[in-house]
Amino acid sequence: MTAKRELSKCKNEVKKSTLIKIKKMTFEEALSHVEKIVSELDRGEISLEESLLKYREAMQVLKHASGLLDEVKEELKLIDESNETVRLRDYFIRHDFSGD
Repeated sequence: MTAKRELSKCKNEVKKSTLIKIKKMTFEEALSHVEKIVSELDRGEISLEESLLKYREAMQVLKHASGLLDEVKEELKLIDESNETVRLRDYFIRHDFSGD
């Protein structure tokens, strides 16, 4: 196997293990991880290739965090809709609209 293929295989294995770790992160852990990556990039002490890998990782983490936010938004929407249904029901119970 050539060195280029070996490096590619190694990157793919790292990518898979990183994705698994990312999927297990809470929202807060994800933000903290991105902040850590940004600090590493700001210091400028890593190679261009490593910087690119870190950038890609940060984008994957942000995508995961965004997905977590979307899940919470949907849950809040369901709660709001449920509460609105209860409020409407209570309103109609308190007011007799039958005209009797």
